[in-house]
Amino acid sequence: MKKKLLPSFKSVKNKKNLDQLNSLVMSDRPEKARTEKIFKIQNNFLEEAISKKDILLHGMFLEKKLIGYVRLPLVLEHTYLIEPILVSPFFRGKGFGKLFLNEVCRLVSNKKKFTILSNVEKDNPASIKLHKSCGFVFNPNPIQVGLDDVKEHLQMIKRFK
Repeated sequence: MKKKLLPSFKSVKNKKNLDQLNSLVMSDRPEKARTEKIFKIQNNFLEEAISKKDILLHGMFLEKKLIGYVRLPLVLEHTYLIEPILVSPFFRGKGFGKLFLNEVCRLVSNKKKFTILSNVEKDNPASIKLHKSCGFVFNPNPIQVGLDDVKEHLQMIKRFK
């Protein structure tokens, strides 16, 4: 019987992880990543996360290979926004997204009295199901934070007391 490998999670807030993070993002949407403009925007987005103290940046690794990352800026007092959570396309549908989102919740729950917001694409039922399975509910009063237009997304929320 083959032993199932479990991922590890750690902060990736250093410049040496930048190339790995950019490669992961490009593997998710190769048609968008081809343009130099998009690459520069993404690179700046990640560099900002590395340099600012109020942004958490964590990676999910499998045998030392980065297979997912999450960027969590502090957007309001005691409120983080998942912007984005990304799992490599090769590892989707295998439970890694749920492991990662639960790890993100554990990380934030250690801070007490915090909230996590996530703007989920309306036409992504897998993401909606994932968030619900990790205890997120639809936010009845969406807050405009981050890059996403809340009219184009469903905002989900999870509170920690």
